[in-house]
Amino acid sequence: MQPGRAEQLSEAMATLLKDGNLRRAMGAAAATRAREKFDVSAMIRAYEELYNEIATPSQTWNQFDLGHKSPATRENLGA
Repeated sequence: MQPGRAEQLSEAMATLLKDGNLRRAMGAAAATRAREKFDVSAMIRAYEELYNEIATPSQTWNQFDLGHKSPATRENLGA
């Protein structure tokens, strides 16, 4: 459906009101998707990926002059 198309939304809602099998199938598909996408293991993997992305220096961050050397290396830390 396209945003701002009220007639499309109205037609889709009317179809769902008339078709119990379609409602049940869509509900089951939504439940399956929610379990797959938002279960604890999937959320842990997503957070791990996010933390790894944040912890890995990137060219994007290197463009900012934060007044210190980045990334923290032995050379930059004077070790």
